[in-house]
Amino acid sequence: MYILNGDLGIFTNELTPSLEILQLDNNEIYNIEDSSFSNLTKFKKIDLEQNRLEFWRPEWFENTLSLEFPKLKEIWFNYNEITMIQEDAFKEVRYLEYLGVAHNRLTKIEAISFPNTLRISTLFINANYLNYMTDKVLQKLAAVKIVMDYNPWKCECLDHVCKETIYRTVLFLKNSTGTCTDTVDDELTQRYIGLLRNLSNPVDLTCAQLE
Repeated sequence: MYILNGDLGIFTNELTPSLEILQLDNNEIYNIEDSSFSNLTKFKKIDLEQNRLEFWRPEWFENTLSLEFPKLKEIWFNYNEITMIQEDAFKEVRYLEYLGVAHNRLTKIEAISFPNTLRISTLFINANYLNYMTDKVLQKLAAVKIVMDYNPWKCECLDHVCKETIYRTVLFLKNSTGTCTDTVDDELTQRYIGLLRNLSNPVDLTCAQLE
């Protein structure tokens, strides 16, 4: 599904003056044009989980006065096709109670994607293709809780002592050298997926990203 913006946005204030919440989850949306949700003066929440989106842009919400990014508390992008978090993706945001990018196609998370001023209480990055997580990212986010199971972690370096509460998958794969490096290992990821697919008790597809 492709969402076009029209001249003034899909949902103009004249047609939907009281629109505050928009549920677009569980669709096949793969692209949204800029200004698609513009000029909605009372708009506060949108749910885009379980679609095929590869990215998100603040420009979707031009002149949507009630949806102020510095005041956002929750962002839900679980179950999409997101492959990366771009630099300064959250530059307007200061604090998030919840950031959900679980069950996407992330292979790495860079510290540069998050401003120094951002703090996150709960971060869901489970069921992606992540091989590593740097200390720099963990320290920068200062998250209270990180849910990160069902990723192909290539070593047990995440066992280090830190103040975050981390939920890990019980299945770890070690690289051939036995050392940890901050690099993406596509071969290891494919081995991990193969192991999960061949388990005697199949993994629930809502838990792991196997496709």
